Amino acid sequence: MVELKNTHLKKSRLQVVIWPALYVFILFSVLLALDWAFSLEIDRQLFDVLSYQWLSAAIFSQALVIIVFIRAWQYNLRLHELSQISFLQATLMIGINSIGKYTPGKVLGVLARGSALYKMAGDGKVVVQATIVEQLALVHSGVLVALLSWLIDKNSHTLALLLLVLGLFSILLIARFDELVVNSAFKLLKKPPVTLMHTGFRQSYKVVFSLMALMWVISALTLYLLMGAFDVANGWSIYALIWITVISYLSGFLAFFTPAGLGVREGVIVAILSTQMSIDVAILISVLHRLITLMFDFLLGALALLFGNSRLTAPIEEGN
Repeated sequence: MVELKNTHLKKSRLQVVIWPALYVFILFSVLLALDWAFSLEIDRQLFDVLSYQWLSAAIFSQALVIIVFIRAWQYNLRLHELSQISFLQATLMIGINSIGKYTPGKVLGVLARGSALYKMAGDGKVVVQATIVEQLALVHSGVLVALLSWLIDKNSHTLALLLLVLGLFSILLIARFDELVVNSAFKLLKKPPVTLMHTGFRQSYKVVFSLMALMWVISALTLYLLMGAFDVANGWSIYALIWITVISYLSGFLAFFTPAGLGVREGVIVAILSTQMSIDVAILISVLHRLITLMFDFLLGALALLFGNSRLTAPIEEGN
């Protein structure tokens, strides 16, 4: 009994130290991002033509992106027989992930969220399986949506239709061979193979994929509204903005050496947008895009800091 009590005290002390330290690190990252943004040589007169109505709409659009992302995680867990996960609990888990992606390697957020889920579910296999569904669906939907949008933007409608059919087939294929997909991930993690006890992966992958695809489209809407805030959206099709958005996000996602893709995502946006507008405007759009993202990451992280320890501790009985 004494040993268990000492172990609990050590964990409590560890949480008391780690959480504040992590948030200080994130705050430092945010300050660095802001310093980087305001150090850029941007024509300050551009702020005089900025439409704050369009900017507000862009912020609202990005809020919808966050809501869809949280819902995807919540439905993912529910279809893995964790039906008692509330929207608030899913939000707090996403908040943990939002913080961790600013750490080197970007994996700390996924690991910390997985640790929180494990305390609730008590099943490490479910944690890994649900995480694989989310990460795979995120990239898979992004690649498919980007390619489809690019082909439509280039008026290659026949190829786009063919890709759509192949894309739908690939979704069904991944869901059908769920055990192979999961065990391939376990092999990369140097873990022994498992036999899936339920169809959580198969059921959730289609739902999560659909929500992730919707998330990419709404993310492109955010970019469109930011461009509209400077009256430079004319001449850009929504299909072009979709593949630009996906490419910029995935580029930042793959840049493991940068916190949350800082600088990489913006660089891709500026490089493409500046082909048809002033580079100053393109830079300012990318900076505002990043600042909006930072704002929501910080808010979600603050919620996780305030309520994470109290709301993410109760065990969950599967199947309820």
